[in-house]
Amino acid sequence: MFNFDNLGLGIETLIIGMLVVFLALAIIWLIVSLVGMAFRKKDAGKETKSTQPQIPPVSEVPIVLADTKFSVSTDQSSELAAVIAAAICEYENKPLGSFRVVSFKKR
Repeated sequence: MFNFDNLGLGIETLIIGMLVVFLALAIIWLIVSLVGMAFRKKDAGKETKSTQPQIPPVSEVPIVLADTKFSVSTDQSSELAAVIAAAICEYENKPLGSFRVVSFKKR
């Protein structure tokens, strides 16, 4: 049978449980904030020097295709070839246009 004493005990348990959970979350938030501030202060004293020179963005990449069966016929293919050529130049630290794209083979 329904008992009002049990209802009161349930509401009291609910409120205490919610207070404990939110108090634990507040403590965790405080700890994370303090740790973040501690690391931020250590990093603020260090100067970050970039060893690599800043490279300006390139609007166009010249691509020279050799006489092969592959030909660039759509804008997507030419954009893909430009992106691949730019990635290779960046990886090998060479200027743009320092090599020729000979062929692309789909696997």
